[in-house]
Amino acid sequence: MNESQISLRLSSLLELSSLLKEREQELQEVQQTFGRSFLKASSHYPDLEGTEISHHAELIKLHLDKLTDTMAHLASISKLAPEQMAETDDHRAEELERITG
Repeated sequence: MNESQISLRLSSLLELSSLLKEREQELQEVQQTFGRSFLKASSHYPDLEGTEISHHAELIKLHLDKLTDTMAHLASISKLAPEQMAETDDHRAEELERITG
């Protein structure tokens, strides 16, 4: 990989990192809004806790948590130095070769 390719890749990764951070913040906002809305609804409808809606709300919250964690993980990966990325790429290539070998 030559210097211009590394520079282009690094630029792309920085852009990706920025986009991932924005998406992570959006997910956190959705999660907070959802939590407030559910609390407000449950205060108006005390029987809401034991209903199917409550179960779906918990599943949605769980999935939002997982998405937020995944976005944070992706953002951290995109911050790897070029040398670290090369090592990761080599490791993936070895794994693929072993699997498909």
